Amino acid sequence: MRLIRSVVTISLFTMGSRVFGFLRSMLMATFVGAGAMSDALVIAIKIPSVMRRIFAEGAFNSAFVPIFAGMLAKDGEEKARNYAEQIFSLLVIVLAVVVLFSELFMPYVIKGLVPGFAKTPERLQYTIDFARITFPFLLFISVCALFSGILNSLERFAYAASSPMFGNISIIATFFALRSFTTNNGQAFAIGISVCGIIQALWVMIPAWRKGYALKLRKPKITKDVKKFFKMLLPVVIGGGVVQINMFLDIIVGSFLKEGGISYLEYADRLNQLPLSTVGIAMGTALLPMLSKQVRTKDYDTAHKTQNLAFEYAMVMAVPAAIGLFVLAGPIAQVVYLHGKLQPQDVLQISYTLMAFSLGLPAYIMIKIFTTTFFAREDTKTPVKIAVAAMFLNLTLNLILIRFYEHVGLAAATAIAAWANALMLYIFTQKRDIMPISDRFKKFLPKLAIASAACFVSIYYLRDAFWSSMQGSRLTEITALVVMIGAGVLSYALACYCMGIIKKSDLAKFIPKRNKRHS
Repeated sequence: MRLIRSVVTISLFTMGSRVFGFLRSMLMATFVGAGAMSDALVIAIKIPSVMRRIFAEGAFNSAFVPIFAGMLAKDGEEKARNYAEQIFSLLVIVLAVVVLFSELFMPYVIKGLVPGFAKTPERLQYTIDFARITFPFLLFISVCALFSGILNSLERFAYAASSPMFGNISIIATFFALRSFTTNNGQAFAIGISVCGIIQALWVMIPAWRKGYALKLRKPKITKDVKKFFKMLLPVVIGGGVVQINMFLDIIVGSFLKEGGISYLEYADRLNQLPLSTVGIAMGTALLPMLSKQVRTKDYDTAHKTQNLAFEYAMVMAVPAAIGLFVLAGPIAQVVYLHGKLQPQDVLQISYTLMAFSLGLPAYIMIKIFTTTFFAREDTKTPVKIAVAAMFLNLTLNLILIRFYEHVGLAAATAIAAWANALMLYIFTQKRDIMPISDRFKKFLPKLAIASAACFVSIYYLRDAFWSSMQGSRLTEITALVVMIGAGVLSYALACYCMGIIKKSDLAKFIPKRNKRHS
């Protein structure tokens, strides 16, 4: 049950991060609203965030962590430390050049990525100004990813898991500290993003140093292990590039939306990211180093059990989360965003977008599990090929659906493409017999369907009977939302218990045993 305990640890800190992320989004909605400035700020944050998924999350979760964790298991700390130092030096040098180049040519970068903004010069200039402030975030957050990979490989998950929470806190604190010195609230948020990168990097570097991993910059050498890293990295960068190209294509297509459309997508995605990060990212983060060690030591039976257990518990949490977001999209959006500069029509559009995003939530989490299965076996090519196919599907759907449903169509295209991606990954895991589905999991699926139906019915009917009568006071609206969510959780938990999905024996494994002392 180490996997589940690790996931719980990561999930709790991720939940904290998302709570402060919600607060950040609420502040942004309150003080920036949905218009030219908010659209510009969203793009200025999204560009370095998308690029970090190539240099940080994509590279180190799929190439660095399996090699580093394997070295720790077989070759010892000294060799692992030397390897980490070589990669650290390469990372800093490459990203310093990328950041400098981007700062110098930012107007051309922005005009190329958001051509639709040319029709709104104010929005375009805001984006250029904000992006120059936010871009150093890429360097700091990538360094954070490397040291997080080291700590995760040492099974010290709390530091890396808690760093985003303190990053979001630093954004909020920076905004309030600067707000009295500037009338441009977007600029204050943009500065907060760069401060966030610095705080997150220091948050994981210091505990890594204490564990003996005070990495120094040195002249990089292309050793055998570094060559292996690049051999694994190349398809990941191509695959990550495909995924990021897909995201950039979303940005390009989205730039032709009316003012506020990009903001609707961002605010809805922030809500959708809560269960995705809490379940999917936490599961993938905890699973990769553990699975890498099991595969490296050829303990395949344990690896298969670990994968099935991860899949089962991920679905237990993902499916009801998707149901809750879909059914309660309107009440959630209203409680979170209906204040400040956002108007009721803005909140309505956010709720429609959230409903579309939520349909793909289980697929997003399945992708995390399946890709981790390939990465742990040092196979980074298969997910790349599948990502290419998903990219073309998403782009095609974007171009079709935006004509009829605007921002909601873009969210729906993302959800459909995610399901196609997850299905293709599953097919390949079965063809290669690297994730055989256990008998326990086959029996689990119909039970999950029944429990999920109970959750849907309870939330749906309670919303229709309860929500409309609780309008008016903000306090009563919050109370009503909490009651509806609580009823859904309770009905789902009871159904899971009655169906045998949740067992006392499983719950007991989460409770640490105390050593009794006898005098």
